[in-house]
Order: sequence, then C-alpha cells, then structure tokens
Amino acid sequence: MALLAFTVYHCKKEENAALDNADIVRDNAGAMLYYHTVFREVENAWAIVDSNKYQDFAFEESVRGNKKISYDYEEGLATIEYNNWLTHGLVIDGYIDVEIEEDSYRVHDKMAKLNLINFYIEDQEVTASARIQYKVVADSIVNDNFTFTLLDGATIYEKGFNTPAIITASINSGKYERIEGNEALSQEEHVWKYSGTMTGILRENPNLKYTNTILTSYMNVNQQNVDGSVIFSMDCKTGARGTSEIKIQKRPTIWYYYLCSGIEFNSEPVSVK
Repeated sequence: MALLAFTVYHCKKEENAALDNADIVRDNAGAMLYYHTVFREVENAWAIVDSNKYQDFAFEESVRGNKKISYDYEEGLATIEYNNWLTHGLVIDGYIDVEIEEDSYRVHDKMAKLNLINFYIEDQEVTASARIQYKVVADSIVNDNFTFTLLDGATIYEKGFNTPAIITASINSGKYERIEGNEALSQEEHVWKYSGTMTGILRENPNLKYTNTILTSYMNVNQQNVDGSVIFSMDCKTGARGTSEIKIQKRPTIWYYYLCSGIEFNSEPVSVK
C-alpha cells in the first residue's frame, strides 16, 4: 500500500508518457475535492440568499482574500465573485453564476443551477455546469440531503495559459448529506457525507477513460462490512475518511482511502459487496 501526500495536482508528464497509479489517484482525488468545493460554495450561497428573503442584496467578505455574494431578484440569479479567496486551503478566483428560484431552499426537488465563469482553483482553470437538488429523505429527519449532478464537459486544466486538460468529469446525482452544522450558515461548522460515481477521461487520452466509484458498502481485509462514503470537513486537507475505486480498461483496479491529510492507495483486491 502506498501513501500519497495530497497536494494540488499539477504534475506534468511528457506527451504520451504513461500515468502511474499515484498520478491517477491524484487526478481523481483532486477533481473530487475541487468539485466538492464548488458544491459547498453554491449550497452556502443558496442558504444566504434564503436568509436574505430572496431580496436584492450584496454581501462581501475580506478576511482571506475577497468574496462577494449578490442576488438579483428579477433575474433570479446569484453571483459569487472571488478574488484570491482562501477556503479549505485552496485559493479561488473568478465567478459562479447560480440560478435560484424564490422560496426554493430546503424545498423537496427544488434546484440551484450553476455555471463556472473564468473560474480558477490554485490558478488551474475549472469549468463546469451543474445542478444541486434538495431531497426530503424519510429516514433523515434532521440532516439536509442534496443530489449533485455535474454535467458532461466539466474539465480541470493544467496550470498556465492555453494548457491541456488534466481531467474531464461528470457525476450523475451524487448524494450529499450534511451530518453536522445543519442550522449554521458558516461553512466551518459543516460536515458532509458524500457518495457517487464520477466518470471521464484523464489527460485527453481516450485510452484513459475512468470510472471512480465511492464504495458505500464493501468488505475490508478483516471481513468487516465498511461504509466507504467520503466525509468532507473543513478541518481536513482531503476527505476525513472514505474509500474510492478507480477502474480503467486494461489496467488493474485502484483503491484509495481518504486519511484527512493524505491518501493511501493500492491495487490489491478487496471483496466488494
């Protein structure tokens, strides 16, 4: 088993050079973290719009860089603007436009629709359109539940101007549950439980089509049934815990494990239910 010290993942390869397992895990775990960051930023903006009664407003923070959230009632549009904004150890620049209907937050099946515009994390361009949908779940009375759909075409690029894509990604209805901080607007108090499957292509190579599935149920080496859902908190550089499986045709399956400050990975079989 190998330990990957998780850092922002611009690890350029010579053209046509083979990716090793560390590169593959870094690309996938990095994309998961970046798009999770987009999810929680938009969900938080939706909550702030609701707390302001869906009226026109502009709210600005300048503690760790600059971040401004504004809402136009007539357009039903929230805009989040970032200038060197530091969150979760990541520096964000650019804009997120979010379509938000009046009185929609925490209403079953209501959606916030987002688009990233000139958006960068750690100076890497990140593109995406996505949907966040609220779900009332019968056996979860207290906690918030959302689905996150990342539409085809989401891409993260190498650092620099006119650079190649590191990874493309799509997610069909990933599941988020807020397990802590349910009534707090501050993201510092929020803990999210996430499961889902991400698909796409690595390094613009059609031979590197991947499927990355979070294992919500599997047997570990001690023959214990384990929930591998990823737990995201603001205290951890990566997820606090969780297990993910990456499959690429003609390559051994890779499993990686979130450890808060790093990622362990291996290509030894586990028994999956």
